[in-house]
Amino acid sequence: MLQTKFEKFFEKIDLTMLNRLLRLVLDHNIADYVSAKNNVVLSYKDMSHTNSYGLIRGLQFASFVVQFYGLLLDLLLLGLTRASEIAGPPQMPNEFMTFWDTKVETRHPIRLYSRYIDKVHIMFKFTHEEARDLIQRYLTEHPDPNNENMVGYNNKKCWPRDARMRLMKHDVNLGRSVFWDMKNRLPRSITTLEWENGFVSVYSKDNPNLLFSMCGFEVRILPKIRMTQEAFSNTRDGVWNLQNEQTKERTAVAFLRVDDEHMKVFENRVRQILMSSGSTTFTKIVNKWNTALIGLMTYFREATVHTQELLDLLVKCENKIQTRIKIGLNSKMPSRFPPVIFYTPKEIGGLGMLSMGHILIPQSDLRYSKQTDVGVTHFRSGMSHEEDQLIPNLYRYIQPWESEFIDSQRVWAEYALKRQEAQAQNRRLTLEDLEDSWDRGIPRINTLFQKDRHTLAYDKGWRVRTDFKQYQVLKQNPFWWTHQRHDGKLWNLNNYRTDVIQALGGVEGILEHTLFKGTYFPTWEGLFWEKASGFEESMKYKKLTNAQRSALRDLILSDYAKKNNVNTSALTQSEIRDIILGAEITPPSQQRQQIAEIEKQAKEASQINAVTTRTTNVHGEELIVTTVSPYEQTAFGSKTDWRVRAISATNLYLRVNHIYVNSDDIKETGYTYIMPKNVLKKFICIADLRTQIAGYLYGISPPDNPQVKEIRCVVMVPQWGSHQHLNLPSALPEHEFLNDLEPLGWLHTQPNELPQLSPQDVTSHSRILENNKQWDGEKCIILTCSFTPGSCSLTSYKLTQTGYEWGRLNKDTGGNPHGYLPTHYEKVQMLLSDRFLGFYMVPENGPWNYNFMGVKHTVGMKYSVKLGTPKEYYHEEHRPTHFLEFSNMEEADIAEGDREDTFT
Repeated sequence: MLQTKFEKFFEKIDLTMLNRLLRLVLDHNIADYVSAKNNVVLSYKDMSHTNSYGLIRGLQFASFVVQFYGLLLDLLLLGLTRASEIAGPPQMPNEFMTFWDTKVETRHPIRLYSRYIDKVHIMFKFTHEEARDLIQRYLTEHPDPNNENMVGYNNKKCWPRDARMRLMKHDVNLGRSVFWDMKNRLPRSITTLEWENGFVSVYSKDNPNLLFSMCGFEVRILPKIRMTQEAFSNTRDGVWNLQNEQTKERTAVAFLRVDDEHMKVFENRVRQILMSSGSTTFTKIVNKWNTALIGLMTYFREATVHTQELLDLLVKCENKIQTRIKIGLNSKMPSRFPPVIFYTPKEIGGLGMLSMGHILIPQSDLRYSKQTDVGVTHFRSGMSHEEDQLIPNLYRYIQPWESEFIDSQRVWAEYALKRQEAQAQNRRLTLEDLEDSWDRGIPRINTLFQKDRHTLAYDKGWRVRTDFKQYQVLKQNPFWWTHQRHDGKLWNLNNYRTDVIQALGGVEGILEHTLFKGTYFPTWEGLFWEKASGFEESMKYKKLTNAQRSALRDLILSDYAKKNNVNTSALTQSEIRDIILGAEITPPSQQRQQIAEIEKQAKEASQINAVTTRTTNVHGEELIVTTVSPYEQTAFGSKTDWRVRAISATNLYLRVNHIYVNSDDIKETGYTYIMPKNVLKKFICIADLRTQIAGYLYGISPPDNPQVKEIRCVVMVPQWGSHQHLNLPSALPEHEFLNDLEPLGWLHTQPNELPQLSPQDVTSHSRILENNKQWDGEKCIILTCSFTPGSCSLTSYKLTQTGYEWGRLNKDTGGNPHGYLPTHYEKVQMLLSDRFLGFYMVPENGPWNYNFMGVKHTVGMKYSVKLGTPKEYYHEEHRPTHFLEFSNMEEADIAEGDREDTFT
């Protein structure tokens, strides 16, 4: 991995050449304007300088010019052939970091290429011969008889010594030769690469880590095969699991840190706040600190937790900010400044400071931890106070990037599903449909519903333009990497405020120590008119009675009475008339208000409509009901209405593209199960979103590896179920095809993902194991397929001995039975594969789904199975009564012959 920077990239742009290049893609007049705008005289005091060479970064279109000119350098580094292979054909360009096929990808050593303005990352993969050939070419030009290439070879000093690059002769020479080869591709007149400002990380038999830094993150990728078993399973915060997209196997982990440069930037920002806070108000100082802290934490998120230096720095900076405020009050005595002063939200009279200082900082033997990556043995505390109150830590209220990305994929897939469903029903998507995912996803789902969404769709290159604002606007922008209109709000700190109030003793507890008692206010709500408190925002959408509205207006107006200018939108018609006529404003009186309300009610009462509805009761008698209230006028909609679910089930095939395999806390020592994708996809497509369905799993071990179990067959047995449990026949399927396969457990769907194995599953599984001795508890698993937003999540469990014993004896079928423990099961490794195909077996006589004819299903029923494809859940064979009803409805209009009534 080569990480480097184009030196003097902006300064060496030749304007004449730039003009020629721009003419290839822009109108000649625009191209002339863009290049001429850079060729200007810059004046400062009595000095002036004509800029005839190099780009002026502060111009509005500089970001576009840089990206376009950067493309030229990309082509020089990659060569035209490889560049076109990475980009793909113009009619169908490749997605970022993907190729047309594996053959194209492996044709050349350059596998990945990324450039961020002037910083470049290139990933090479050399065969043994290619590496040897490149090293020989380099050493021919730069002989190294004394092995001095290791001297001055850059390394990532921020990682412990055993996690850095090991400077082996072969790897060092390969790193030097790759850099030399790339440097020679760039003419010095355009730009060049400097060895000091780059880093080449080599992954080889001697070096298990791949190191690089990108956009402020220091990254260390360590593959699973190069780790010890314990280190791999004990993953912590700030570590990303990298999964193979095809098999869903966790193949590597990426450790994250914040790089030194961005820590320096944050420290300098805090120093700047302190330096410029001469006679500023305390709230302004705290606001600046809050903005800087949110900017840092929302960008780096989980990377901050493993950067001890940054945690120390945060404690130090937060202390400095507080000291600055204390000095403003001429005292530093701790008892005079309890934490309540700083951390209480503004609407209860505090400064509303956000905290990252009350954090336990991992403390280990410093000499030892610099050399090896050890677990944390003990902690030292960050900031402390006399009261020992634990101030909540901001980090815990910001979702880590890893879960944010996974959640985003799910939410957007769900949006696509719901949109398709709405189109099928010929209706528009409503807020109710998207309520759960409104504030989720990157970008947030709610960005689709803003009024200028169509305009924003054409706003290309906004992110780089925001970054280039630093050359135009003097004010520092901590959110240079995002924009609320495009990405939505990527953090929400409402819970933080609630928890801070709780930690400091609740609102009443906080106000108990203030002068609030002296104001004789009956309640504290709405007392502080702080824009950030959200009180006004919440009032905006409240349905207030007129009396409440006028009381609020009185309160506001009593404040306005002290001002010369009044906000006219807060005045009544009569008050505006009084102002125009120059009369004294008469305050709105209670009596006038009540009279107006009574008149309004009388007017509304005259407009009440009576509605007559015709309904049928359970005995088939027709009822005619007249109602004047708007209640009994709408039909009751139930969650279990099969019609709605039958329409939703037609879109299940879209979830097949987003399958997640839960690989957290898995037991590495047991069997590994491999599920063929064709069987899983079919199972999802024949399911129902709410009612569970199940199938028995059968498979074999490959001859060369008994620890692997390949699932070859799923048997769909006659069944009916609810959203919580299933009813299966007690007899297991029998067939000659199953004689060569061993039972591997059972698979079932569930309407939502659970954090653990449900007690009902433990009980069912234990009963099957007890009644059928051919099932082996070590090999047979329970595989759950949960319908998560827009996707499916697979988790596989094995019962432990205690779980089997508990489930065997458990008679409580409720949701929370006595004695159920998380130790009753273990998660096992599950992979997906398309290398082999599986097959289905279905009941020979009759359907597999008895949900619409439950009376025909009994626990002791006998059935035989055959090879076949299972019909989908709502297939007409599964619900003959519905189709009989449909035909009866059609026949209802035909005149029937008179029948003699035998009872008269």
